[in-house]
Amino acid sequence: MARPRSKVLVEADEVQIDYPSGSPLPYQMEFHNSKAKYRAIIGGYGSGKTTAGVIEAIIQSILYPNNLGLIGRADARRLKLTTMEVFNEICPPALISKRNEHDGIIEFVNGSRIVYMGLLEEHDAPFKIKSLNLGWFFIDQAEEVSYNIFEDLKYRLRRQNSARCGFITANPRGKNWIYKVFVSKELLDEKEKELYQYWKVTTYDNPYLPSDYIQQLEKMPPHLYRIYVLGEFEGFTDEVFSIKWENVLIDEIKPFEKQNLEEFKKYTFIAGIDYGFRNPSAVVFSYYKQETGELVVFDEIYEPGLTALELAQKIKEKMFYWGINPIFVIDPSTKQRSGVSGTSIFDELSLYMPMIIPGNNEVRTSISRIQGLFNQGSLKITKNNVNLIEELRNYSWKDEKEELAMMEKPSEKISTTKNDHAVDALRYIVNYLYDSGVIFKKIRPQKFVPRDDYKHFQRVYKKLSKRFTTLWQTNPWI
Repeated sequence: MARPRSKVLVEADEVQIDYPSGSPLPYQMEFHNSKAKYRAIIGGYGSGKTTAGVIEAIIQSILYPNNLGLIGRADARRLKLTTMEVFNEICPPALISKRNEHDGIIEFVNGSRIVYMGLLEEHDAPFKIKSLNLGWFFIDQAEEVSYNIFEDLKYRLRRQNSARCGFITANPRGKNWIYKVFVSKELLDEKEKELYQYWKVTTYDNPYLPSDYIQQLEKMPPHLYRIYVLGEFEGFTDEVFSIKWENVLIDEIKPFEKQNLEEFKKYTFIAGIDYGFRNPSAVVFSYYKQETGELVVFDEIYEPGLTALELAQKIKEKMFYWGINPIFVIDPSTKQRSGVSGTSIFDELSLYMPMIIPGNNEVRTSISRIQGLFNQGSLKITKNNVNLIEELRNYSWKDEKEELAMMEKPSEKISTTKNDHAVDALRYIVNYLYDSGVIFKKIRPQKFVPRDDYKHFQRVYKKLSKRFTTLWQTNPWI
């Protein structure tokens, strides 16, 4: 097929930009002409999403002199190898006055600038974009980026003499935040809905693709074909856990000292701790009943900005309220010592909680075990654990699409959102139950006596932390 050259007029003095693969597709022209403040192109491979996004970025930079825009993707290295390569191929060199590859800045002859960067929250993206005064932003492969980052960028649209708009491109990944914002709009207020517009496209919408490329894509496994060729939202869900919530959620329970004491003695109490300061510290309280094989999560702590002492005080309040003395299983990374003080978070918490041990942080193992408990109907969660429930609902694979297409399995990287702290605390609990043998009936009964057995408690504690043995007679936690 002949591929006619077509150009997009972006300024009255006839500065023009070529669509490199031929004429702009109908949806691409609609995308450029749209007056929506926030726009999304969602669809299959090779449909021209990134090209449209890059050209819109150039248009915004030319139409508004002295503008400032941001181009981002989750991973900075992939951004340079993919999105910015497309930018370099399309953008006329005459429009560029200066490039700073080290800082990721492109300056235009009219004074406009584009900054490009990775947008992973764990790489401090929120702090990098915090002071930007943007006129527009473009997120490529937005399914890799968290909703929090999208929201943060919206709050940076405050530049005068600019369109103050945002646009994204993405592959569908189930009913994630992109679906809920642009398609169903369930996360939006009524007044906001008219500000959002999206285009759903397929690989077949681009007539300029080579036929052998199409044939190769058609050999994909069916579920990947539906996502990455047909652009379907329902073809695949990236949720880690398959949960029948009607079989999991139960009503809140009363403090244990008010219940049947004989029944109470059959429980093994375990609390998982995922410590954070800037991020929330999460503590999940549970009990395991060996007779029935049932694990019940009955309470949680979820709060940022807590020191080790403050967290310990809150845990102590929960212990007194419930009348329990659990085993504490904590994120093993808390044993890393400070280069200044020479101590660790684990050391600090051990002063107040003698029965504390480092947990097993194997992600795939714990996920398999948790899913097994869900499948068996053995994991129950009381309805007051709102943060854990919310995180479980949104806990999703953070996959590399190339790996999905070739290996048909997600990578070890898990949550696409930063809020996975309560789930991590639950993982430590479940790994402990399996690794210690509590969850099986092969261990001698005396190994699992109630937590108020002083001799057993002291024996385990001495093995874990000899340096604190002098605290036994004075520590109020005992």
